[in-house]
Amino acid sequence: MTAVLPDLDLTPLPEAALVSQLVELAAILVTERNRLFFARSKLDSSKEEETALIMHYEHEVSRQLEEACETFNKIRVDALTYEGAEARAREWHTLWIEGGRYIEGLLDLSGISNTYEPNSAIQHPLLDQLFHRYMNAKYRARTSR
Repeated sequence: MTAVLPDLDLTPLPEAALVSQLVELAAILVTERNRLFFARSKLDSSKEEETALIMHYEHEVSRQLEEACETFNKIRVDALTYEGAEARAREWHTLWIEGGRYIEGLLDLSGISNTYEPNSAIQHPLLDQLFHRYMNAKYRARTSR
């Protein structure tokens, strides 16, 4: 492609990089939630060795969630101080407020019981929708000048 378009800049947009980090974090959180569900639903807590395994998984998932929470806070600070979004600040802030609620929901393990439905770690339609809305608003503002 660079042979045809030598001046083409293939550097990802900073906004896309930040949202990509958020999507990666969501995938990690969904994976951990699914892991905890499978441990709680498939292991027999009346057996001592399986109870120990459940506790091991719960400890590991809690540790991963603590790390994820720290990572999320760093990403959110970067996103909310990002100055390249000034043209569409409202949509950018909405993306991070709604996306933040989504991540916070994934951090909450209280809803994981035998009725929990494991989720796909790859698909996060809300985050995709929020990012598309931001990008559409950004480019509409750019073309209406």
